[in-house]
Formats: sequence, structure tokens, C-alpha cells
Amino acid sequence: MRRRVLLVAGAGLLGGCLGDGTAAGTTATTSTDPTATTTAGDEADAPDGVPVPDGECTVADLPDGDYPSLPGTLDDDAATEFAIAFEKAYATAELETDEDVRVSGFDGWDARVMERFESGVLVAASVSVDFSEEGYGTGTMLGSTPSHGWYFVTEGYAARAPGEENPGDPPTYTWELVACG
Repeated sequence: MRRRVLLVAGAGLLGGCLGDGTAAGTTATTSTDPTATTTAGDEADAPDGVPVPDGECTVADLPDGDYPSLPGTLDDDAATEFAIAFEKAYATAELETDEDVRVSGFDGWDARVMERFESGVLVAASVSVDFSEEGYGTGTMLGSTPSHGWYFVTEGYAARAPGEENPGDPPTYTWELVACG
């Protein structure tokens, strides 16, 4: 389970925002400073370990949630918007598998294009999820937890792998298909 930063809510005590300093309800920030570009003729047209559907595309089992559809047109902005929206939905669904937890919003999010391929865009996304959790005899606890993911977004499918706060190289395993067009 993800590490949670919890604040005990007492009478008149409100939890502060933890995260990257982005105020709640603001628009997503994105940057597009890729570390490399893969062009036609290169051996791989997807990051190592990404499952490329051959014919039928089947989405992995995901926690129940309201996930976004693939973008209609693929460019850097569409790929980062998809990655942020998917990471928000995934983090919410994952946290709310615990019936005592309720997600109340997000206090920051970011996505970066890490590499472009002929068929798609590799994106690292992070969100900070605010939540409340009913305690057993201890009252309601408020907290914020980060969620990070790698996304390879194409016009026909998207794959996700767990990420980390400071993305380096993408993982070569743990990728799952999360959307099919």
C-alpha cells in the first residue's frame, strides 16, 4: 500500500495541502522537454517491456473507476492530458478500494513528455491525492498521498507502469494495457 501522510482532524483543525505547491483546482502543468526522440527506422517503436497489442487489444484488470478515453488526435499535449486524467482516476479508484477512504480532490499534478516514438508518446505523470479516512474510534484522518505512473500513449492503445517521484529511465516490466481505441 502506498505510504500515506495522515493528519488527525480535531474540532476546528483543517488539514493543509501537501504536494508540489499547486493550489487545489488549478489547471495541470505540463512540460515538453524530452530526453530523446526515436525516429522511423529505429529497432523499437515502443519502450522496452510495453505490451503492444497484436490484433485484439485487451485492457488489464483495473480498480473500478471512471477512466478517460484515448485522445482523438495524438500530440504531446493530448498525451500529457490523458496521462494526468488517467493517473487521477487510477489513484482515486485504488484508494477508494478501502471502503473507509474517500478522495476529496487533488492538490497538484504534473506530466512530462520523456520520449517520442513513431507510434506514440512516453509520459511520466504524478498527482497528489487528498483523502479522508474514517478511523476506528480515532475520528477522521485527513491526508495526501502521491501517485506516479509511466504512460505510453498511442492512437490505438495506452499502457501504464508504476512510476516514482523523480522519474529516470522507464521500467522494462510491470507495464499493463489500460486503454484500447
